[in-house]
Amino acid sequence: MLKRWSPLQLLGVLLLSALLLGVLLFSLSVPGFSAPLEVNSAWARATPAGARVGAVYMDLFNPGNVAETIVQVETAVARTAQIHSTINVDGMLKMRSAMPLTIGAGQGVSLAPAGMHMMLMGLSQPLVVDSSFNVTLVLQSGEALTVEVKVGSPGQLVAP
Repeated sequence: MLKRWSPLQLLGVLLLSALLLGVLLFSLSVPGFSAPLEVNSAWARATPAGARVGAVYMDLFNPGNVAETIVQVETAVARTAQIHSTINVDGMLKMRSAMPLTIGAGQGVSLAPAGMHMMLMGLSQPLVVDSSFNVTLVLQSGEALTVEVKVGSPGQLVAP
């Protein structure tokens, strides 16, 4: 048997629903509110035994309404990890740190071969085809995003 609600109970439910909707809409409009970064297609090329460096590629997107800044990159497979850009200096391609990396609200950054990439220095193990490992992106806000990186073949140019 269905229970009938009194007009006062219905009014209470309606007011509570309106309050919750208002809080949700307000939180989305506050400048400090931000969704975490979206990370897609994280991958690396396999490295030969004894290699000391490797690279990671991925697509980053900031769906939030404020900029997000990556201030540190961590991984168990390398002593150091940094986001680098590749620049042309007098006809020579050189890598430079691109950290901290700020991604504007509603903007994306692609880490790809021959461009901006994540450099792994001091590898503690080879990156083996069909394996995976984690990297953690530490944001200026203190939030940490852990991403699974899939390892493809040594000559691969796109995500496996």
